Amino acid sequence: MKKVEIEFENERECNCAIEVLNALNKNGVVNFEKISEIKENKKEEFIKPGDHYFYIQSTGDICEDVYSSPNSPTDNARKIFGDFFKTREEAVFAIQRQKVITELRELTDDDNKWGSTDIYGNKSTHYFIYYDHILESIKIDMARNSMHLPWKLYFKTQKSAQAAIEKIGTDRLKKYYFGIEEES
Repeated sequence: MKKVEIEFENERECNCAIEVLNALNKNGVVNFEKISEIKENKKEEFIKPGDHYFYIQSTGDICEDVYSSPNSPTDNARKIFGDFFKTREEAVFAIQRQKVITELRELTDDDNKWGSTDIYGNKSTHYFIYYDHILESIKIDMARNSMHLPWKLYFKTQKSAQAAIEKIGTDRLKKYYFGIEEES
């Protein structure tokens, strides 16, 4: 058996190498399932007990709290429901995003009856808003057989979709609905 000596920049690199070596089976083949398992167990929490975080109350107010422990029912409930932010700015963004989604939902006029047909036997058409990354602009497209959006935000006509874009504004849609950051 050969002895190998390796120097590492830091303890983390050394620990990673040890984990990989531990994942080798007796034949010297890497067991990738074991590595995945190790990675899952080693995932670092972005927050530790005593750290501050932000959450949104039902009134839309942003509150700050101190993370007590991984066993805290309140902290865990906020994390599970996505109401748990590292910074106040992240919480403000989440509020604005939800406002845009709510406005879009209120402006939709589609009945969302997928698979239905008109009197001529044609599949019903649903229009939706999307962001074209090549043209860097908001566009409207139609769908007949597949849902493209998680919130079922469809319109009966292209005209009603365009009206929604105009009412909400392209800047707000880009930033909060599509998550597009404008370069300064």
